[in-house]
Amino acid sequence: MKRLVVIMLMVVFLISGCSIGGDDMVADGNSLSNSSNVGLFYGDEGSIYFSNWNHAGLFKLDSKDGNIDQLLEGNTFINLIVDGDWLYYVIPTGAEQGIYRMGKNGSNNTKLISINANNLNLSKDYLYFSVSFQDGGIYKMSKSGGETIKIIDEFYATSLHLIEDWIYYINNEDFTINRVSTDGKVKEVLADDTIDKIVMDKKWIYYFDNNNLSRISHDGRNKEIVTESDEMEFNRQMNVKDEWVYVFARNPEKNDAYLYRINTETKEKEILYNGLARHLHIIDDYIYFYAGEYNSELQLKKINLDGSELDTIGN
Repeated sequence: MKRLVVIMLMVVFLISGCSIGGDDMVADGNSLSNSSNVGLFYGDEGSIYFSNWNHAGLFKLDSKDGNIDQLLEGNTFINLIVDGDWLYYVIPTGAEQGIYRMGKNGSNNTKLISINANNLNLSKDYLYFSVSFQDGGIYKMSKSGGETIKIIDEFYATSLHLIEDWIYYINNEDFTINRVSTDGKVKEVLADDTIDKIVMDKKWIYYFDNNNLSRISHDGRNKEIVTESDEMEFNRQMNVKDEWVYVFARNPEKNDAYLYRINTETKEKEILYNGLARHLHIIDDYIYFYAGEYNSELQLKKINLDGSELDTIGN
């Protein structure tokens, strides 16, 4: 069962996108770009909700006393979002595939729709998400469920970020950065490089481009290279807060791997963690991530944004 869950997460990692929009940090200190890393952790009122694929479950961590409660079991849970008293999530594959919501204590668990959804976003009264391939497009639906409305046809859209009246995403047919108005009336191509992943803050779009880390403003102008590639290869793992971009890189030939941060203004680099670091989520002053190889027992860890206070979550 564990191997099956890990394989499913490897698939959804390639197609997942971002969470609720508005600033580089959203409610309760969650980074705008956490769901660009599959949305496996979400902070709310001192609790951390997280998906643990070692044990195929959805859990709640009390960040003060370290107590962990299991809310759901037996599935892969992604795109976690808390809104008021509700926790929204997606089951991306299998017979139970769809968008769900439940009470934050695990009660009233309800499937809102059976659909192959990814990249779940929430803004005001609507959920926004993408569907790939034959039914491809970006959709919205009332956060209480009901009819879906297609905003735009798009065969394979990933890395959705919802900011103000725009949805930003990667078109994975031609690997361009695009944005579409939330009413679907205006679509713009912002960058036509070969884009691998995007994260965003209140001013910039950061992306991997031929193993360089680059950025453009929200209107597609002012392209800059933040850092050029070296012997280390970026591995689709990235997040951003304030003037720092947090990146995982590795050199398979030398068996080197580390998590580091880059100051976007001074270009200063600081190594924070030596080892494999996947699915980087920022909540308040901490990075939450998975450590290890996919084919082994992955560890859930957290570390301060400056590299101090490394800790393992659960077992």
